[in-house]
Amino acid sequence: MREVVKRFNVYTYSELSDQAKAKAKRDYLDDDLRNEDFCDMCQEDLWNLFPNSSLKFQYSLGHCQGDGFNVYGTAALCDLQTISKNAPAYQEMNQFSEEEWKHLFWCYDNRPSEIELPLNRRYAYCKADTIEFAEEWIDELEDFHDYNKEDEILLCCFEQAVRNLFSHHCNDQEEAGYNYLYDISSEEMQDLSDANDWEYYEDGRLYG
Repeated sequence: MREVVKRFNVYTYSELSDQAKAKAKRDYLDDDLRNEDFCDMCQEDLWNLFPNSSLKFQYSLGHCQGDGFNVYGTAALCDLQTISKNAPAYQEMNQFSEEEWKHLFWCYDNRPSEIELPLNRRYAYCKADTIEFAEEWIDELEDFHDYNKEDEILLCCFEQAVRNLFSHHCNDQEEAGYNYLYDISSEEMQDLSDANDWEYYEDGRLYG
């Protein structure tokens, strides 16, 4: 029997060569943890933007056919009214006046259905452009004496605004997902390595 002791050096991220740093970043991005972090961020965004809604999301970002990001479920009208306050980048709902919002809430209170965002049952790309509720609401609300032609025009405009809003959000999340899952700056990798006390072999493989 003989005992063999192998000696080797380990390095902090800042001590690695450019080639080894590139491998360290690739290995980190290939780990499922990065995807889990992105999923958590998307969920937190939905809760913050639409706290009273029942919304979920699906995505596939593998550079394949049908890839994309889609939000589905039920949207609450009060969340749509306040979205520009929670997220100033989303201005789609600012076209409606205070009086128009009152009409929308009246329609919503007498609605036959919710504002439903469709699930993509085959792929994961955004289905916001297929959101439909105005026609059904109009058919039901025509029997109310408070209802008029202006409400019909308003509902059609509102339906399109909802489509535009969620298309905007899904496109933003898709772009963010590709950036987050397939790229990481040297500064971020340095910070992660320092925070977790990660050390590396000379070729960039994680040690330990």
